[in-house]
Parts: sequence; structure tokens; C-alpha cells
Amino acid sequence: MYEAISYRVLDGVAEITINLPRHRNALSVKAMQEMLDALNRSEDNKNVGAVMITGAEDAFCSGFHLREIPLEGGVDAIRDHFRLAALWWHQLLHKIVRVPLPVLAAVNGVAAGGGLGIALACDMAVCSDRARFACAWHSIGNGNDTA
Repeated sequence: MYEAISYRVLDGVAEITINLPRHRNALSVKAMQEMLDALNRSEDNKNVGAVMITGAEDAFCSGFHLREIPLEGGVDAIRDHFRLAALWWHQLLHKIVRVPLPVLAAVNGVAAGGGLGIALACDMAVCSDRARFACAWHSIGNGNDTA
């Protein structure tokens, strides 16, 4: 049913897995839409008592999927993409915080940028010894980037 995530309910726990390991589970607009839908399904399912969010393979979530930014459309296309991504991002975080179920982040690798935001929005995070956290937004666009 989903393209960018996997979803299943097992023993009363709705498991939402960001399933884009080729891109270290970066959040595409499609992934955010599907995660929001899965959270709504979890909330509506009387057999679900908790939600777990994780990432496929060796990453939790590396932030926004920057490769989906339309570079050929110029500044207007980039702006429009970020407006759309921000719309879904804010709805997703709002839902994670407001869903009336405990939401657990199972951090199995890198949680960077938006991935860190998801982990912070959850009620609790359980981390493997491979978990790594990095914020990126504090330096994006300020002219102090060293890369």
C-alpha cells in the first residue's frame, strides 16, 4: 500500500518504518504523506496501543530528501518545493505530538536534521549503540558552511 514506508501492526504496536535506505531514509514529500496517513490509521485502530517509528536498515532518518528538489525550475521551483515539504513536515510533527498514543522512536542509526526532529517529537526514544544525532538547520544558509 505504501511506497516510502512500511506499516504493520504487531501485538498492539503500529510499526512505521521509513523505507528509503538507498537515501539513508531521507524524508521525501511522499514519505511524510505516508507517515501521516499511517499515524491516522494507527489512531483509528482500536487494536493499536502504541506506535513505533524507525528506519530501514542502518539509518533512522537523514533529514529531508534533498535530491527531490527541482533544480531545473529555478528559484521559484525550489521555493515551491520547500513550501510543500514544510507543509507536510509541520503536519507530521503535529500529528506525532498530538496522537493520543505513546509514540516511540527506535533510533537505529543516523538521525539528522528532520530525523532528529522526529525523534525529539516522539514521547520516548530508544537508541541502538549505532545511533548518531546531528542537527543541520543551525548552519544551513547562514554563510558559515564549510562544505
